[in-house]
Amino acid sequence: MEDLVILTPDSAYKQVLPAILARHQALGIRSLTPEIVSDPYHDSSDQAVELLRAYQSTHRRALMVRDIEGSGREELGAAALERHLHQQLMQSGWQSDHTAVLVLEPELESWLRFGSSHMGMVLKELARKNRDKLADWETKLEHICAEHGGMNELGKPLRPKEVFRDLLKEYNIPPSNAVLGKLAEKESLQACRVPSFVRFRELMQQWFPAS
Repeated sequence: MEDLVILTPDSAYKQVLPAILARHQALGIRSLTPEIVSDPYHDSSDQAVELLRAYQSTHRRALMVRDIEGSGREELGAAALERHLHQQLMQSGWQSDHTAVLVLEPELESWLRFGSSHMGMVLKELARKNRDKLADWETKLEHICAEHGGMNELGKPLRPKEVFRDLLKEYNIPPSNAVLGKLAEKESLQACRVPSFVRFRELMQQWFPAS
């Protein structure tokens, strides 16, 4: 049987999760190659449990990933939605300790380190305009964050997707999932304190400990 199937709400995760899991030593796990499946119904999908049922005979473990933003169940909150979906997975036939649900709040971009040197390097590599202003990109980032409500207690933008989109737009970088993948290849996997990422890292370490 295969190790792991991950059901994701969109194709951005197909760039980010393989890049993170490929760095298995930095993540503190053994090497593995998961099957990553995009849910065609996205975050509001009511078919997610059924989509994963098909993998019970071929994969030992299953991880369902959702964004709370766009789920249609924002009022539930991430933790409650995780419990609800995990219960449904168990009812569908998955063993409790062989499956998990991870709900990101608000979405995948919350894992990014917006002010990191790696973000600056990606901007410098891909910028198509305002290249003469790249030395001041961190100040521009602060202004964009302020326009979208500022930062949370972890120093992350309250609206990370919109901030990332507008930061790329400032330098005429076409928005693409590949940009997220580039950052996932470089950023620290130990320094991120976003609860959903910490849970992801700890879950992978529990399921696939380094030998």
